Amino acid sequence: MIRSSVDRDQRPGRFLITGSSRLSANRAVSETLAGRIERHTLWPLSQGELELRRETFLDRLLSSSPVAAPDSRLGKRDYLERAVAGGFPEAVARRGPRRRSWFTAFVETVIEREAPGISASPRTADLPRLLRLVAARHAGVLNVSDLAADAQLPRSSVLRYLDVLEAVFLTVRIPAWSANLSQREIRAPKIFLTDSGLAAALRRAEVDTMMLPERARGSDGPIVEGFVLAELLRQSAVSSDPPLLSHYRDRDGLEVDLVVEGPDGRIAVIEIKAGPGVPAAAVRNMVSLRDRVGSRFAAGVVLHSGPRTTHLGDRIVGVPLAALWG
Repeated sequence: MIRSSVDRDQRPGRFLITGSSRLSANRAVSETLAGRIERHTLWPLSQGELELRRETFLDRLLSSSPVAAPDSRLGKRDYLERAVAGGFPEAVARRGPRRRSWFTAFVETVIEREAPGISASPRTADLPRLLRLVAARHAGVLNVSDLAADAQLPRSSVLRYLDVLEAVFLTVRIPAWSANLSQREIRAPKIFLTDSGLAAALRRAEVDTMMLPERARGSDGPIVEGFVLAELLRQSAVSSDPPLLSHYRDRDGLEVDLVVEGPDGRIAVIEIKAGPGVPAAAVRNMVSLRDRVGSRFAAGVVLHSGPRTTHLGDRIVGVPLAALWG
């Protein structure tokens, strides 16, 4: 019916079709409406939306203007509080066990209702367990063989289930960026849960625990990196010409958390730090990548929980995490 109606009257905006899974992946949908629809992903709320602010970070990142931000009064605890809350309004309004209970029910509902429409033979009991294992690898490079071994599932099943989890918008894979810089690049994607609050709930990550120096090492970083990625995905979704988001790593140790590539081929690189400082290694990696790509390099930004913007080198700055929405 929709197809024939659109063919008769091609004025845009006459129909709004919503769903909790990717339309093209749903086996029950026989007509894809290819060439007749535009697809828009409705992510959980961004920090700017929660604060009723218009976000321009992604646009400024690839512009000719230097990236800068006003001083921020937020500190590490403030950012962790925002990250573990995520962007689902109901979860933001809750705390502690009540928030985790909401996320548990959310995952169960999405998997029970949506997964059977995506996969011909879904073992829905395996999907929550696999999602928890993905959460343990949140913001890490995906190794499917290791994941399959931990899940005690065939590798082929894990690959199929990962597609299901992505089709119902619980996970997202960020590809490796390549500009033929060397033959030693690592091409595996990074894997994230689409909402940092969901990742924190499945990892049972608590702010108080992550603030302890002896426990924070290695536990806060993935949560904050996923939080930043989620904010950038939300900004990208409303861009008229969205950039490509990827990561870069090679076997010689050069890596950057995120590479943002604009339609004109210019790139910006982002390092994400949960702490207030800027490690020298992060700057060295940016300098090395800047020198390799030359004029294509628009900016290098180290996002951190400190209060001020600092100049770190030619086209490289450190800025507070609040610059994402401030």
